[in-house]
Amino acid sequence: QTVSGVVIELSPGWTLHGTVLSAKARQLVAGATIVRLMKMGMSDMDADTMSPNPDGACKTDGEGHFTMTNLPPGRHRIRASHGEYAFADLTVEIVEGRDAEEEFLLGEGARIHGQVLGDGGRPRAGANISMKDMAFTDQKAARTDQDGKYELKGLAPGAYMLVLYETDEKSVAAPKMVTRSVQVKEGESVEVNFTPTDGVRVYGTVRQGGRAKGNTTLQFIATSGGGAMISAQTDESGTYEVTGAIPGQYSVAVDTIMAKCTIPEGQREVRQDFDLATDAAIAVGRWSMHYVYWVGP
Repeated sequence: QTVSGVVIELSPGWTLHGTVLSAKARQLVAGATIVRLMKMGMSDMDADTMSPNPDGACKTDGEGHFTMTNLPPGRHRIRASHGEYAFADLTVEIVEGRDAEEEFLLGEGARIHGQVLGDGGRPRAGANISMKDMAFTDQKAARTDQDGKYELKGLAPGAYMLVLYETDEKSVAAPKMVTRSVQVKEGESVEVNFTPTDGVRVYGTVRQGGRAKGNTTLQFIATSGGGAMISAQTDESGTYEVTGAIPGQYSVAVDTIMAKCTIPEGQREVRQDFDLATDAAIAVGRWSMHYVYWVGP
């Protein structure tokens, strides 16, 4: 069957006119970004480009005014953001047949700053730090300068997770992630430093069925204090090594096996071998460890 004469009518959409001001001084904010949000999993995304904070998004002019066009009728969550301020969200009702107008007030926001130090207390330049709030509605990133310092500003009040990504030269594919939790208030400046720790060197071998298991990833995930996640990769001989581990409780993922372990205080080095069972038998480590097996397809 052939159908012809189908007519598709496209609505021109409607327009949102708006102004962005600083909440404290009520000064017009130029260069603020305006996006229409949609929920994608746990994150807020730009509904029109499917990417967070896209380049080329609607922006305020030199007098803090903006015009967002082609909006379909209905309720829309609109965000105004600027690097110097905390973002502001408004739910805007677009009614067919007429344009809308809104005013966005951007708070001063909070600031998180600090320094990243490496071995010997030397500043680490070019270290990557990412930040997300607990609701995954705001995310920012920073890179340390030549003095190892970083800054994240214009943060809405609330709880945030900072993540420092470090790469071990011995295992580039297995980065170490050090996390910090921080709570900030409006207008507050909080210092969060990442400093080296002597830590513990954990090393050993991974074997399965009596044979060395190479190219296997191990993940040490801190479950008490510090909030670190350290990864390592075995070489062809099944040998691995992690450095800078903080004493405490860890979950260790080795292949399909999850292990719970304790890295003791007062030791600089701990050897831990993993003998992965080929069946449902319990693997045995060289120091206190409890194994839990995942059973699945």
